[in-house]
Amino acid sequence: MATLPDAAPPTNHTSETLPQSVLMVFLVLSIVTFLAILGTVAYSFFANYSLPAPYLQELPRYTTNESLVISGTAPAHAAVEVSSSNRSYQTTADAKGFFVLTISPAREEETTFHAIARKNILFKAFVSDWSNEVSTIVDRTPPVVTLSSLPKQTKVSSIVVTGTTEEDAIVTAFVNNTAVEKAEISTSASFSLKIPLSPGNNEVHFEFADAAGNTTKTTPAYIAYAKSTFPSRLPDSSGNLAQAAAQNTRRIFITLLSALMIMTYIASSRVVTFLRIAQKHQKRYDETG
Repeated sequence: MATLPDAAPPTNHTSETLPQSVLMVFLVLSIVTFLAILGTVAYSFFANYSLPAPYLQELPRYTTNESLVISGTAPAHAAVEVSSSNRSYQTTADAKGFFVLTISPAREEETTFHAIARKNILFKAFVSDWSNEVSTIVDRTPPVVTLSSLPKQTKVSSIVVTGTTEEDAIVTAFVNNTAVEKAEISTSASFSLKIPLSPGNNEVHFEFADAAGNTTKTTPAYIAYAKSTFPSRLPDSSGNLAQAAAQNTRRIFITLLSALMIMTYIASSRVVTFLRIAQKHQKRYDETG
């Protein structure tokens, strides 16, 4: 009897082959899904994200400094550009978002500053909106002052001084290096001060300070005060009236002596005249015998 050849064994799909294929397909689909979700999120982020604008700290209203410090906050590590009307300055915010910039204003004027930030995120460049505006007035010029004339001598115990200077300035009056009166200058830039005087010689000067802190000091003037302005009653340079009183006594004595001599001369003249008249009458009487 003939022997039949052995039949090929049937293909056996074991449990190892099928799960690997399914796992591969699942892994690919998961990666694609993840990338799709990541792309959607990234697109949504980039489409709606805006870089926060910087914030500038307020500056002093006036400054006399040669350098000006500008500081503020911005996104961390962002490039910051601070601009004025005629110049721009560059700096970078630190890891906490702070930045400080020192500049040297060239002109004495009111200057306004604002800032903008730039930053790259995942190969995309972002630019913020403009920051708030801050301004300051650079003023290094002492105030210009005009004063009314001061008397050299007076018989009243106080004088009124008027003048003009810058708006918002402060004027202080000094008598013998002691502050006696102060006034804030209004927008009209004019002022009026009542200055008290002490008997004797008064050294008077004024100091003006503008809003930026610049100061102007006037040249001292000397005002002699006494109740009588007759020259002999005026005090000396140290304010002492004793010497003036002595001079006054001498002058009175000389005046009285001069008056006495004049009166004596007048009386003598009249006596001589009377004697001449008497002699004429006597001569006529003798001739008519």
